[in-house]
Amino acid sequence: MTNLEIMTTIEALFSTNPFVSKLPIKGLQQIALQEGCEPEAYQDKYGNWTIGIGHKGAYAGEVWSTDQCFRQFFKDVLNIAVNPLNESLPWAHETMGTIRWWVFVNMTYNMGIEGFMEFTETIDAAKAKDWEATAQGMENSLWYTQVGRRSVELCKQMRTNEWVLPPVD
Repeated sequence: MTNLEIMTTIEALFSTNPFVSKLPIKGLQQIALQEGCEPEAYQDKYGNWTIGIGHKGAYAGEVWSTDQCFRQFFKDVLNIAVNPLNESLPWAHETMGTIRWWVFVNMTYNMGIEGFMEFTETIDAAKAKDWEATAQGMENSLWYTQVGRRSVELCKQMRTNEWVLPPVD
C-alpha cells in the first residue's frame, strides 16, 4: 500500500470505529505510515511472523484484506499501546499533552509496554516536562539506532510538540 492509500484508508475508517475515534487521527496515520501495511504475512528482522500494520502472531501464507489490516491495527493501538501506557503512566497524557504523549504511544506500539517502561530516565524527564532531556533519553537508546527515521521523527515531535508524519507518496 502506498502512503497516500494508508492515509485515506484511515480517514475513511476512523469515524466508523467508536473505539478509536477519540484518538488523534494524525497519530494513527503516523504509526501506520511508519509501520507500513503488509496484507501478506512476512517475517520481520527478528524472525517474528507479522502481518497488516505491525501485527505480530501471523503465520506463513496468511493473507488479510485491507479492512482486516486496519481493523486489527485499531485494536492493537488500543490493546498494545494506549491502554497499557495509560495504566502504567496515568499522568502522562495530561502532563505531556496529546502530541507528546503520542510519542510514548508510538514507542509502546513499536516495542511493547515492557520495552518502553525500560526508558526510566526518559519517562522521568517527561514527568518533569523537560522535553529536551526526554528527547535526549530517546536518542541515547539502542531503540533509536534500530528504528531509523521513525526515531528521528519522534524525537523531533517530542521537542517541538508538533506532529511529524512521514512523507506521503
